[in-house]
Amino acid sequence: MHLVGLSMGALLAACAAARSPFRVGGLVLLAPALRLRGLKARVTTRLSPLGLLPSFKPWIIKTTTDIQDPATRALSPILPAYPSARLEDLHQVQSWARDALPHVLGPTLVIDAAQDRVVRRASAREVVSLLKRSARVRRVHLAHGGHILPRDVASARVASETVAFLRSCEPAMRADVEPVDVKLADTASRRA
Repeated sequence: MHLVGLSMGALLAACAAARSPFRVGGLVLLAPALRLRGLKARVTTRLSPLGLLPSFKPWIIKTTTDIQDPATRALSPILPAYPSARLEDLHQVQSWARDALPHVLGPTLVIDAAQDRVVRRASAREVVSLLKRSARVRRVHLAHGGHILPRDVASARVASETVAFLRSCEPAMRADVEPVDVKLADTASRRA
């Protein structure tokens, strides 16, 4: 099977690929949210392990989107806010992904965009650096497009890169490497 994930879903896909290395023939990570952009996001990420964020700031206000394609932006609802507790969930998944990425064995494609206002550019570089055991790693850095890569101005390129990469993945995984039992520790057990 092949796994494709966007943002936090990319991190979850990497965790799944590490836990079942011989079942995943190809992995595509779109805008993997290993590091968030902006001071506010970094501060909330640091506070989330303490479990205090929802008490002080239950909602994160969202006023815009980084979708550049005007037609897509017109059809895309902008949520006015989202629960800050979801940032605690993201922090937990980021921790899991950092532990899991070195255990991914299958071929992996990482796609990110220069104009992503959610995820830092360093995120994709860090993901690639952690994929030490992957059979093959390819990174595509797009000059245009925001965080929601499959729906933005470079969506056709994202689709073609993804399809071409997954078609190039061999159905058999590396037989020379023993699977590693990756434990996903619950480091943020407190919930609001």
